[in-house]
Amino acid sequence: MKERSFWILFFTVFAAMLGLGIIGPLMPLLAKRLGATGLALGLVFSGFSIARSLTMPLVGHQSDRLGRKRFIVVGLLIYSLISIGYLFSHSVVELIWLRVLHGMASAMVIPIAMAYAGELAPKGHEGETMGTFSIATMAGLGVGPLLGGVLTDWLGEAAAFLSLTFLALIAAVFSYGFLPESRSRSRAAEISFLKGLKRLLSQRAILGVLWFRFIMTLARGTIISFFPIYAASVGISLAKIGVLLSINMLLMSFLQKFFGRLTDRIGHRLQFIRMGMMLAAISLALIPYFHHFWELFFLNVLMGLGGAIAFPAAVALMVEYGRRRGMGSAMAYFNMALSTGMILAPLLSGAIMDIFHIEAIFYVNGSLIALGVGIFTLLTHPRFQFRAH
Repeated sequence: MKERSFWILFFTVFAAMLGLGIIGPLMPLLAKRLGATGLALGLVFSGFSIARSLTMPLVGHQSDRLGRKRFIVVGLLIYSLISIGYLFSHSVVELIWLRVLHGMASAMVIPIAMAYAGELAPKGHEGETMGTFSIATMAGLGVGPLLGGVLTDWLGEAAAFLSLTFLALIAAVFSYGFLPESRSRSRAAEISFLKGLKRLLSQRAILGVLWFRFIMTLARGTIISFFPIYAASVGISLAKIGVLLSINMLLMSFLQKFFGRLTDRIGHRLQFIRMGMMLAAISLALIPYFHHFWELFFLNVLMGLGGAIAFPAAVALMVEYGRRRGMGSAMAYFNMALSTGMILAPLLSGAIMDIFHIEAIFYVNGSLIALGVGIFTLLTHPRFQFRAH
């Protein structure tokens, strides 16, 4: 039963992320066609992440109390309706509100599914279980843009948006029909939201993990937003830029399970996180020194390796914390740290480029991650660590 539930969740998250990946590249085109200014275009992207960030903690807490299945199913149904709504939007304002609703629905699906998977993870195998589960997210995001381009070229833009409707409905039917209900077994699920937040803020090691998630997202946001501009400026073709962006995500996807199993066997999860952060900092800061495809390919491999080393260890620590304090709340805050980083990364990098030059983006963000290692080490010092069991 547990194994079947795990793979239903895996498919659900893969379908949701694949759908998001399919329509992602179409969003700026749709916004521009509706007459979006630069600021409005920013709101189209940030509205999703802001709404998701604000909704996740409350939804995560309620899923610990009321059960996770209902949130996942309702979120997927909203996905299917919103993707149709995109086709009938007539103004930028409508598009921004749809993105806000989409972000709220996302808060009901991905972090809640992660919390469910965390409940299913056997003790001592948290890293391997969650590393395997993370493949669904990364594979969906990696394949989605490619599939979206093919669908748009062959069948038109409407087919790409309707594919999200189809995928979300299929995932909702599977989840509703075959996924048992799951609630937190922790008595902490019965406490109020504010008291749960206060407890979280008192756990310095968990704050360190959330800090890791946030600071690493700065690197990911920088790569997504500004690396293509830099690569094009040094003569890399668009096709090769696509390869460079894909190798980072795909390598993380392929290696998640391996490093998850490794951290389960060896332990020392905090050391795995520090090592991954340092690899990301080094590879990001070195980008301006390299101008050829294979050199930049190597740096993206290095960054993907850093993420693959660190992420399973971090999410395993969140699972251990979630068993004690509520899995829904734990995964909601973990994903909230990601969303916050994705909101700030383009803004910070854009300001740096306007004030200095594009190479400075990589120097500054690489340095921030290196500094982040020091802050992470301070937060996770043994005197502040929680006891997982």
